[in-house]
Amino acid sequence: MFALYTIGVLIWLIGSEKYWYDVSRAILCLNTLVLFTRLLFLSNADQNMGTLLLILKEMSVDFINISILIIIFLLGYGIALTGLIVEPDEFVPSNLVSVFFFPFFQIFGEMHLEDLVDYKTIIDGKEVSLYLTKDTTP
Repeated sequence: MFALYTIGVLIWLIGSEKYWYDVSRAILCLNTLVLFTRLLFLSNADQNMGTLLLILKEMSVDFINISILIIIFLLGYGIALTGLIVEPDEFVPSNLVSVFFFPFFQIFGEMHLEDLVDYKTIIDGKEVSLYLTKDTTP
């Protein structure tokens, strides 16, 4: 492992072209991967760290289950939202992206209000502004 590190540093110092710099970075990244893999095996031998790794393994199973549940709700909400916002004659396949991304970003507080500004429809022969209107008065 030390030899791999030494080779990576020597190539980095001696190499004059960008190609050798990229090769040295790849070697050093591979060395880091080997280092952390060895540390992981070393921590299995420890009494306390071994149990923590078992807990992390069990938590990852729960995380996958919760992620699947969130994806199901996101897709359901996204399909309903896209069905309400997009008119049937305006639907294009690129709207399928919004089925997932609109609800995903709404979880984190982005409401995409700029997409709803000045959305107008005709009700009883009058053009009515829905959702939000831009106020141009000072």
